[in-house]
Amino acid sequence: MACRGGWWTGLVLWCAALGLCACSKRAEPSKPGEAAAGGAGQAATGDPSPPEGIQPGSVPKDSCVYRGVDACRSSCDGGDQDACGGLALLQMTGAKDAGARGQAAETARKACDAGSAMGCGVRSALSSRGSSDDPRKVRGWLEMACDADIAMFCVALGDMLEAPGAGADWKDAARDAFDKACKLGDKQACTRVNK
Repeated sequence: MACRGGWWTGLVLWCAALGLCACSKRAEPSKPGEAAAGGAGQAATGDPSPPEGIQPGSVPKDSCVYRGVDACRSSCDGGDQDACGGLALLQMTGAKDAGARGQAAETARKACDAGSAMGCGVRSALSSRGSSDDPRKVRGWLEMACDADIAMFCVALGDMLEAPGAGADWKDAARDAFDKACKLGDKQACTRVNK
């Protein structure tokens, strides 16, 4: 990614490209128990489909994100920090009933501090929005999330390592991050592997 503002600008653009920074209106379910259009639910193939604003393949299929806000909130309230990270992701994307987007930073911080890879990934994405967080910490959060097989954060890690000023030494690591995201099912990352 050739962004002039450094790695954090690339991360902001990554966020926008995935639709994580855009508001969207969701359709209401037409029948009780039916997922809202674009929301968490089952695709025609029986595979879970991610909520609107989250690219298929970018989050592990066993994440509460696929089951929706209530599942993430309930598990988070029960102490599951990865579910708190999922709730932070849903808050960041503006999912209906997830809570205010402003709550995402605090939810992600708490989840990340408790060791949640999803929480750290969301924290890294939110850190790109004018935070004073140390870039080495942000990179560490992205590496943790990518190591946990969360493809969207492998893409963000690749963007960070590929950004202007990152140095030629990091190009192979960026390609590896995109390759991993591609293998995890993030089709957008597959187009970046051989660049």
